[in-house]
Amino acid sequence: MLKRIFLAILVFGLGHAAVCNAQLCVTSHTTDLYCLIPAAFHTRAAPFNAFYTPFGTELSQLPTAKPAGLVLAFDRGRLVPANETLGAIFSERAETIGRGRLLLSFGYQRFRFGSIDGTDLKHIPIVLTFNSQDVSVYTVTNNRFDIKADQYSGLAVYGLTKNIDVSAAIPFERIVMSVGVNGTEYSTQGSTATFVEYAAGSASGISDAVFGIKWKVLDAFRIRLAPGVDVRVPSGDEINFLGSGTVGVKPYLAASVKGWISAHGNIGYQWNDDSILNPSSQGTKQQLPTNLSYTAGVNADLIRNRLTVILDLLGQHFIDAPRLTQATPFNGSAIPAVSSALSVGHEISGYTVNNIAVGAKARPFGKMVLTGNITIKANSAGLRSTVVPMVGLTYSF
Repeated sequence: MLKRIFLAILVFGLGHAAVCNAQLCVTSHTTDLYCLIPAAFHTRAAPFNAFYTPFGTELSQLPTAKPAGLVLAFDRGRLVPANETLGAIFSERAETIGRGRLLLSFGYQRFRFGSIDGTDLKHIPIVLTFNSQDVSVYTVTNNRFDIKADQYSGLAVYGLTKNIDVSAAIPFERIVMSVGVNGTEYSTQGSTATFVEYAAGSASGISDAVFGIKWKVLDAFRIRLAPGVDVRVPSGDEINFLGSGTVGVKPYLAASVKGWISAHGNIGYQWNDDSILNPSSQGTKQQLPTNLSYTAGVNADLIRNRLTVILDLLGQHFIDAPRLTQATPFNGSAIPAVSSALSVGHEISGYTVNNIAVGAKARPFGKMVLTGNITIKANSAGLRSTVVPMVGLTYSF
């Protein structure tokens, strides 16, 4: 009876069913990460947009470190460091690298996701219901999601002119995901049954590439300003959460104050087109949630152009995005074990993701810069890792 029930299942409080999943998850995508939840819950029309959109939005757009390193400039005919510090890590710097110069960077980040909107991914309660003329069946489940991501990113910046840079970032990611379902089925006819289901998978490949251009428009009184725009292209596989499945455009403004202790900040708006990762109740693509991003921080040069420490606040405010609400009692059944059971809910709302990044850059010799950083979550909204370590290497030509 369990499989028959799941084929017609509704999730209390999680909103509409993503009909498009029914088509994707019975064809060539049956083993892809997008279809792990339907596989674990034995339904081809899994109503889990509250999971799909955060997974798709955040896994396909993991932050990459900016390729900031040693910036040189001509002073009285000699190349000398253009600023006192080695630059920020996750903030776009307002400085440009100079005409004809090339900067290459490689970075690695390790993500181990532990919560979504404040709910522990290892303990997500969901109550499922099925109603007919003769019987109502309630399935109380406690579910576990394990999600890991490793990101390897290559970045490059080239100076078109003294004040204009172009850049390219190409991340390669490996994502490992599993879903475990542990439930008890209660019938209004008095019968009960327990079950355990498990589905797992992994995917590796190129994620969405990002191409950008930046123009320094002010360099005076130790203040530098540079507007820019990044364009994300859907080069990653969105059905495996390696890509967003759509084009994204992000105009931004970078500002910095020169000095051995320097301040820096960015503000930008990420616009996204329609994606299968945010399906409507009719199964059509909807716009992937847009967001306002901001960073603010300071760099301190402990050894001039040799060792810089960095402290940053990294934030994103997502606009009208699907998300989970906190678990509350089901209260939809006369069966005591069901009415007292907890179930998460679903809503469309704005939410803010904040992180604190603490890192350092060291230049052991020449134009090579080594980077180390730890990003720590500062609030609980969104799909989150508590701590994300990062290492990188940058070289300027």
